[in-house]
Amino acid sequence: MNGAVLVGVVSLVVVAAVGLAAVVTAPQWREPSWWRSTRHRTSVVLDTAVEQLGRLVTAFVVVLAGGGLVVAVLWPVGWPIKLTEQSFDVPVYEWWVARVADAPGWWSRSWLTLTNIGGLTQTQTLTAVFAVVLAVLWRVLWRRRQWWVPLVVLPVGYVLEKTLQDLLKLVVDRGHPPTTLGSFPSGGCARVVLVYGLIVFLLLWGARVRDRRVWVAGGAFVAVCATIQAYARTFNLEHWVTDVAAGLVFGLMLLVTMVVTVVVLDRDAPRQDVPRRDVPRRDEVASHEAPAHHDSDGDDERVSERVAR
Repeated sequence: MNGAVLVGVVSLVVVAAVGLAAVVTAPQWREPSWWRSTRHRTSVVLDTAVEQLGRLVTAFVVVLAGGGLVVAVLWPVGWPIKLTEQSFDVPVYEWWVARVADAPGWWSRSWLTLTNIGGLTQTQTLTAVFAVVLAVLWRVLWRRRQWWVPLVVLPVGYVLEKTLQDLLKLVVDRGHPPTTLGSFPSGGCARVVLVYGLIVFLLLWGARVRDRRVWVAGGAFVAVCATIQAYARTFNLEHWVTDVAAGLVFGLMLLVTMVVTVVVLDRDAPRQDVPRRDVPRRDEVASHEAPAHHDSDGDDERVSERVAR
């Protein structure tokens, strides 16, 4: 079998098999203590921020911080990748070139079509359509108070991805394969992880799904889509392989940022109208708990009189 074809088949089979196994075993999973503690602390921080700043300002801070973290991570990573382009990316690229030329025609045509799942037009359309559809579902079917959240989060996530991708492309400024103008990081891979992942999350979060298997199945679906996109971009010689890997990390970081943004926008500020019970002062407690004073001398005299009688 052609080596490039074999890589694609094995990648898809492995990711699908792992996803299926994860769905089957999901009910048996136990939440690690460190994750439970982290989740609790994060919830406390978000509650405090929403109480002090409001949902919208807190969400803006989350998006700003998440975007800044993406740049702070991928910008430094891009420099060593740029320096190792000739020693790593070019040999890998040449390996793919030699095998793509010998791949079956139907296989090559299929991946020229499948690569479009991360295309600009396709992801823009998905963002616009699902922003409206999910908002309607949140309002009509699931009766969510913040039904407008999908209308905000999906477009903001898309614009954030495009803006940061252009920024990273400029600051890293690495070369591209001779066949295309693909840059660092891969925008197609990032968009698939972000847009598809965010749609799945908004769907399950809005429906208040509690079944862990459903959540894992949604994650497995996004992982399969990301694998298809990553392989398509590599097989079609659209990117260096490190661009593809960085694009997946880029998309995952943005997805986490927008998921936290959804959680912030869809939570209510902690109630402040609950009256606090007054705590009694220490001296008051002591006065209430002090035993009643008895006249011991008077008691002794009465006992003596009874004995004398």
